[in-house]
Amino acid sequence: MRYRISFLFIIFLSAPAGVSAQQKVDMKDCKSALKGFIIDEQDYIINNTNVTRINIVFYHGFTYRLAICSDIKDNNFELTLTNEQGAIQYKNTVEQGFIRDFRFETIFRGEITIKPIKTDKQTAKLLIGYKKIEEQ
Repeated sequence: MRYRISFLFIIFLSAPAGVSAQQKVDMKDCKSALKGFIIDEQDYIINNTNVTRINIVFYHGFTYRLAICSDIKDNNFELTLTNEQGAIQYKNTVEQGFIRDFRFETIFRGEITIKPIKTDKQTAKLLIGYKKIEEQ
């Protein structure tokens, strides 16, 4: 029997102590932004002249960290996270060095859309890390 979830809850977390939500991280130190997280080894290259779309699945029981890294200090992007029905779950203008943690109450299937605000020939990178939520 298949059940369809008609809505998803998403909880936005503050970054853990010692890491600000807008910490500046350049391309060389991008992996340091995910210290303590298992890094998804796929490279998500952000094209600074076009919209980048990434299909994702996030699972309950994990914290997911998104980090955008670039060597260009004034790169700004519009980042949108939508569920599979197209409903916006998160939308914000972010800078290179953006770090944000997410947790989901159910399996989340959706898309990350990153749109450059200022077009540039330089690329940026999105890294995704995850870690198991410790039971309390």
